[in-house]
Amino acid sequence: MGHSLLAEGATMRWIGCSLLCAVVASSPCGAEPPPGVWTATGKWTVEHADRRCLASRTFAAHNKSLVVVLAPTPASDAGQLWLLTEDARLSLDRVRIDAGGVAVKAEGMTLAGLTASKQRVWQMALQGEEMQRLWATGRLGLRGPDIEAALFLPALNQVRPALQGCTEGLLKDWGFPAETARLTTFAKPREDVVAYVRAEDYPSAALRDGASGTAEVMVTVGVDGRARDCRVLHSAGHAALDSTTCAIVVRRARFEPAREASGKAVEAPFFARISWRMH
Repeated sequence: MGHSLLAEGATMRWIGCSLLCAVVASSPCGAEPPPGVWTATGKWTVEHADRRCLASRTFAAHNKSLVVVLAPTPASDAGQLWLLTEDARLSLDRVRIDAGGVAVKAEGMTLAGLTASKQRVWQMALQGEEMQRLWATGRLGLRGPDIEAALFLPALNQVRPALQGCTEGLLKDWGFPAETARLTTFAKPREDVVAYVRAEDYPSAALRDGASGTAEVMVTVGVDGRARDCRVLHSAGHAALDSTTCAIVVRRARFEPAREASGKAVEAPFFARISWRMH
């Protein structure tokens, strides 16, 4: 039995799930890596939970260890990067990331919370071209006050078939055909989803309760480019934040629909995340 990470409000916890596979042998033994280069240990592990497919591997250097987790977004070319560590000396807050030698657009990693085993979890969203560059090059760079690291992700593409199968299973569970994972063009908003959010949208109930967090939702985008059937996948920790996230995506967002290779528009899911923070 494997385990998987799922976000719940501002915390992360381990839950039971089915282990799909563990692939790719350990890095070959050789000379001591140069300063800043972290060495892969163990094997890639692909895990499946009811809402996410993950590939993870541990890296080590200078008596420190770091778990790299890649979480592709189903029916999308984007995804998320998570970094886990138990080392209290290693802060990844606001660390800048590059994928394949090119800096990602996000400002830096943010602390998402703790696992049950007290690992701190940092996360960052990767846009489509950033995720694809990471798959193609297997190179991940980290630069911050406490770390300057080059991680070479060996045989990364060997985990992609397992992740593809995992994603197809998720889509089937959600009522979409497995072929949705292999569409030529995925559903995309005409503007970034956060562009549809207004300052006055912060729910009064959440303000009163001092609630903040990130809601992740899934909607079905029709051939007309409109969203419907919003489902909360990961709660922001407050019902009003979750329901407002759904309302914004369904009522305001407009999309370019997904398309098959022939150019025909088809229904497909889209995954949106809105972070609610009080200032």
